[in-house]
Amino acid sequence: MPNVFISGPDGSGVSNRSTISIRGIQVGVTSYSGNLEYNGITGLFDGIPIQNLDEGKSFHTVETPIGALLSGINTIYGPGNPQNRWFDSLGGTVNFIPVQPGRQAKAKAAFSYGSFGSRIITASAGTGQIDGWSAVIAGAYAHGHSFRSGTYLPSHTDQLFFKARKHYHGTTYSFGAYYDRNRSLRPNQIPLYPVQGATLNGLPNGVPYSQNTTGFYSTLPYSVWHKNDQEHMFLLYGRQHTHIARHVALTNEMWYRNSVLHHYSVNYFYPPNSRSAAQITNWYTNTYGDKLDFDVKLPMNTIGFGGYVINANTNVNGYSGNNSMGYTIPTTIGGPGNPRQVVDHTYTETYASGFIQDRITPMKGLSIVPGLDFMDFQTHFFQNGPALAADYPNDTSLQYSTSPSLAKEFQRLEPSVGVNYAITKSVAIYGSYSVTYQNPTAGNYNAAAGPLTDLGTLKPVRSNDYEIGARFNKKGFLGLDDAFADINYFNDKLSNETIPVTSLTNPLYTIFSYGTAVLNGVNLSIDAKINRNWSAFSNVGVIHAYYTKYFSTADNLSYNGAPVSATPDATANIGVSYSTYVPVADTKFTATVFDQYTGPQYIFNNNTGAPSFHQTIGSYDIVNLNLEARTTALDGIIPGVRYSTLSLNITNLFNRKYNSTGNITGGGYFNTNASGYEIVNPGEPRAVFGTLAFSF
Repeated sequence: MPNVFISGPDGSGVSNRSTISIRGIQVGVTSYSGNLEYNGITGLFDGIPIQNLDEGKSFHTVETPIGALLSGINTIYGPGNPQNRWFDSLGGTVNFIPVQPGRQAKAKAAFSYGSFGSRIITASAGTGQIDGWSAVIAGAYAHGHSFRSGTYLPSHTDQLFFKARKHYHGTTYSFGAYYDRNRSLRPNQIPLYPVQGATLNGLPNGVPYSQNTTGFYSTLPYSVWHKNDQEHMFLLYGRQHTHIARHVALTNEMWYRNSVLHHYSVNYFYPPNSRSAAQITNWYTNTYGDKLDFDVKLPMNTIGFGGYVINANTNVNGYSGNNSMGYTIPTTIGGPGNPRQVVDHTYTETYASGFIQDRITPMKGLSIVPGLDFMDFQTHFFQNGPALAADYPNDTSLQYSTSPSLAKEFQRLEPSVGVNYAITKSVAIYGSYSVTYQNPTAGNYNAAAGPLTDLGTLKPVRSNDYEIGARFNKKGFLGLDDAFADINYFNDKLSNETIPVTSLTNPLYTIFSYGTAVLNGVNLSIDAKINRNWSAFSNVGVIHAYYTKYFSTADNLSYNGAPVSATPDATANIGVSYSTYVPVADTKFTATVFDQYTGPQYIFNNNTGAPSFHQTIGSYDIVNLNLEARTTALDGIIPGVRYSTLSLNITNLFNRKYNSTGNITGGGYFNTNASGYEIVNPGEPRAVFGTLAFSF
């Protein structure tokens, strides 16, 4: 999709966390400072939020279904209409749709193996409809290794999904459960060139560590630097859809989500010369939610109204320092006299929404959707540090957060309007305008993480978003079987942003800068079915993302006009596909080749606490190849098989070396005396994956 950018420290592995950026607004977990937005996109699983409400932890890409569990992805650019909008939908909403119960019984199993020891096994089975009931169950297992060299960095994912649906007298009930467990060892960022103090063994006299000296994809040894991220999520949900009157429909969905994130890291570079920094942080979250909405059909109008209430409780506890407090830390870490920091705080949050919208159709082909959403964000922050300090009154080496407990509530109205007009059967124009808000995240309520001691100055993020575009779709156009095109211009202004910045002297400490950003640009998509054998697609996204105001608390200077970091100025995809059917083998063969271009992106300068005006990650092109054969030749060999699919995927076909993201460090990452040098995440080299799938 145009202006969509996905990046991460460990490539495309299914168990590795990544960041999704839609038109410059992000969600996910990065390994660099200076994010414009941590939680600017809402992630949904089968229409249910899998988003945490606090601390910038949002949802993790590893929580999304893989393989046979996934049937599709629905993406909304921008906030969308009130009825489909959620609390973090500033930049968009992404709904990961799992396999669904169906009328016919069916099953599927797939086995994949490929580069870096990657192996995936997925399976799903549906009962078909039995006396109004239908159900589906699916599971997935994935394991792999990083493409980074020098140490073993395994990753692992387990997933299980079940859903049942019942039709009864015009009402549909469905119940779903989803479990996801991930474990990954994350690689470190690497300096472009050797820097005094950054060594392969973590000691002053070691081999200089950089892409230039130890290899483009090299990592530090596990005993010197590692991050172990473990994530568990359990989601239980139900949905009811019924017609309570002739022209009135009701939809109610409720859910419970339990999320646990364990983060454990070792860094011999910090504190100075002590080889003692072990950090353990845990996030425990319980979320309850209910959304109720109504649709009322009237002449030339469809009115939608309703709302949702979501309550979440998150406890964050963490520790960094030597081996005490009962934590399991390697014997090579720690020692008496080292500073030990203990963090323990709790967030209790309630988000509520009440909305109304009206789809007005005054004439054929014209649809106007005005809407109004009322948002209420309530946050209670409880500081548990004083209670912990009382448990260890004689241990003077322990350090606790002194930020106070507090409560804050924001209430805002969000007006919006959308217009779509079909000029002809083939051409339509559209446009929208909306004002939306988001509760401050990324640890803003924990004053110890930054200078926000005066909550009177803390405001919810405000988005002013408008766009205009045109779509074209016509069969037989210029001799093509089918042609589709979409072009639009967008402009989004984000105010009251707080940008988390890693402290220059302590990589475990966060401060905040402040800014107002403008993101505007153009998206273009073209899709064509040329004839029965050939098809092609292309899309281009161009964006100009900059801060109209930016104040850095790292050096107390303004950087107005600075570009937004980690946002490529252009993305482009172009591909062609050829399909043919061979009757003798009863097989359909398909070959697809496509090129992905990512333009240069400005990087964040942690030395100044602001985006760099000049330094960028260079642009790169990646060519990918997919070969697929779908056949019924195995039907008589394996009982019950309807058809089989064999596919071969080659990513980065020409093995291009490139860096996907990076930033300028203030020296804290490797605790060096030098600062202002670039550390990066290399992109994945050529990888080959084969998949054999059976459909029953």
